[in-house]
Amino acid sequence: QSAITFLLATALGLMPWTGFLPAAIWGVRRPTRDRRSAVRFTVAMIAVSSLLFYALSASKLASYSLALLPPLSVVVGLFLDDILAMPRKNATASFRATGVALAALALGLLAIPLLHGSVLRTRDLIGGVPTAQDSVAFWRLVVPIALVLLAGAVLILRLPNRGRIAALYAVGLAAPLAALLGASPLLADAYPW
Repeated sequence: QSAITFLLATALGLMPWTGFLPAAIWGVRRPTRDRRSAVRFTVAMIAVSSLLFYALSASKLASYSLALLPPLSVVVGLFLDDILAMPRKNATASFRATGVALAALALGLLAIPLLHGSVLRTRDLIGGVPTAQDSVAFWRLVVPIALVLLAGAVLILRLPNRGRIAALYAVGLAAPLAALLGASPLLADAYPW
């Protein structure tokens, strides 16, 4: 595993806000007398140092990327606050990037079941999946999540800025719930205790 593992895990961990990350990182500058820019710069450096530390360590697990999520969330949050203060047309590109990222993730999730058997098996990803459920387990898991992400992408592309933020919050709440609901029959069979 490499630093790419951490970057992918972080991108997934920041969903649905991942589309804002490139622009938020691009906006990080050396701090001036402004406290806001000092906070932005400091948390960005915390994220960079965490990425370097875990990427260079001998033992690499995707869960180590959790250390990147709080500082990057602050950077994205400050960026979103800046977006809400600017005119609508300047904010549109970031929201479009987020909508496209959500739609791409949804389509990627829908492609996973198509790879079943040739590249992926449910048992390899989740473990303990009964053989009878192995072929349909991916569909039950990814379709609800993909539908939430696609609905969020459409709303983000159609609504005004404040509505887009609300849609992102809704996706951030609904996607994990859809994952839990989609996985609950599978997990109940796989882990009956």
